[in-house]
Amino acid sequence: MVRAMKGEGTILGAVMRERRIVAVGENGLTLHSDDLGKRWQFVPAGENRPLNAVAVDARSGNLVAVGGGGWITVSSDGGERWQTRNLGVAEYVHGIVRDPASGELVAAGINRTLSRSVDGGRTWTSAVMTQLTEPGYLFQVAQEPVSQSLIVAGGKQSWLRTKDGGQHWDFETAEDGAVYQGFISHPETGTVILFGDGGLLARLEAGATKAVLLPRIVEGAWFRGAVDRRSGTLWIFGADGALARSADDGRSWERIDVPTDATFYGGIFDSARRLFLLAGSRGVILRSEDEGRTWASVDSGTVVLLGSMIEDPSSKAVLVAGASGIVLRSLDEGKIWLRSSTGSESLLRAFLVEPGSGALLLTGREGVVLRSSDHGESWDALTSNTEARLKALIADSETGNLVAYGDRIVFMERLGR
Repeated sequence: MVRAMKGEGTILGAVMRERRIVAVGENGLTLHSDDLGKRWQFVPAGENRPLNAVAVDARSGNLVAVGGGGWITVSSDGGERWQTRNLGVAEYVHGIVRDPASGELVAAGINRTLSRSVDGGRTWTSAVMTQLTEPGYLFQVAQEPVSQSLIVAGGKQSWLRTKDGGQHWDFETAEDGAVYQGFISHPETGTVILFGDGGLLARLEAGATKAVLLPRIVEGAWFRGAVDRRSGTLWIFGADGALARSADDGRSWERIDVPTDATFYGGIFDSARRLFLLAGSRGVILRSEDEGRTWASVDSGTVVLLGSMIEDPSSKAVLVAGASGIVLRSLDEGKIWLRSSTGSESLLRAFLVEPGSGALLLTGREGVVLRSSDHGESWDALTSNTEARLKALIADSETGNLVAYGDRIVFMERLGR
C-alpha cells in the first residue's frame, strides 16, 4: 500500500523514465518519484478505476497507462498531467438497450459510464456522464415506449432521459441520494416509477424534468419491477418479502402481504390468466390465481436462490433460473416444478428468447451462456470465450448476433443460426 498526499491504493504497474519513477494502480492511482521512491507525488488521473500498467511510447516519449474497462490515459510531461484518450466500456456493464432515436446500442455501467456501439456491439465508445454525482453507478437503461425516450437510472438518486439519441439529457442527481436499482413505466401514460435502496420510490411523469418522491412503505430495497400490460397495474418487489402494486399510474402504492420474508428477484404477471408468480431467495416460489391479491407458497424442491423467470412463448412452459446452475420448469402454470439438466454449477441470471429460432438462451457467471431448443427441458453450453461474470444478453433481431454483458461485453456472432 502506498500513501502519498491524497492518493492511496496498491501499485499495479511502474516504469522508469529518465530519472523519474512513474507508478499506477488502484482507484486511478498515478504517482511519480524523483528520488528513487523515497517521496511520491500524487496526480489525479480522472477516473476511479484501476490502472493496471504504464509504459513509455518509444515514438513520442509519452507515458501511456491502461486500465479497467479499456481505459487509456496519456501523459506528455512525465506524469505531471494525464489526459484520457479512450475510456472503452465500464468495468461492469449493468444493462444494454437499443436507443430508439439513434438506433445505436447503449450500455450503462459503473462510474457514470455510458457506452455506445454503432456496429451492433462489435466496438464501443464511451463517455462519463459528468453531470451526475460520483460515483453514480448506472444500474438500468431501457426504452420508454410511449415517448420513445431512453432512460437511465443508478446511484446517488440519479436518472437521465434523452429523446434525441443523447444530444440533450434531462437529469437529476443528489450528493447524498440513495441508489435507484431500476425503474418501470406505465404502458399507456409513459409515467416512470423509479425504485431502489431503503424503500426509495419516485414518480416521473412523461415530459417532467423533476421526479416526485413518494412515501416509503418499506425499509428494505426494491430490486425489481413488473408491468401488467393488460390492466396497467404496476408492481415492485424486493427485500424481506416486500411486494407492492399501484393501479393509479404510480401515484399511490399498496403493500401486499405474502407468506414469506424471502427477497424476490423475479416474477411473471399475467392478468389475462389471473396468474402471477414470484421467485426469490431460499428457493421460494409464490403463486397467485387472483391477480396478486392473495399468494400461496409452492414447493420448488430447492433452497438455493431463484431469480429470472420466463414463459416459453411456444410451449407455455414457465422456467426459473438461479444459483448452482439450477433451472426449474413447470408445465402447469407453476404448481409443480421439475429440474432441468444444465451441466452448470454457476449462478444463472437471465433468460432470452432467440430471434428467429425461438430457442431459449440463458446467461450466468463464469462466462456461461446456455441454449435450449426443447423449451427448456435440456441445455447446451455455447462458447463465450470468457470466464467473466455475465449478467444478461441481448439479440439483434435482424442478424441473430448476441451481445452478452457484465464484467465484459462479449460479441457472439449468429449463434444458433
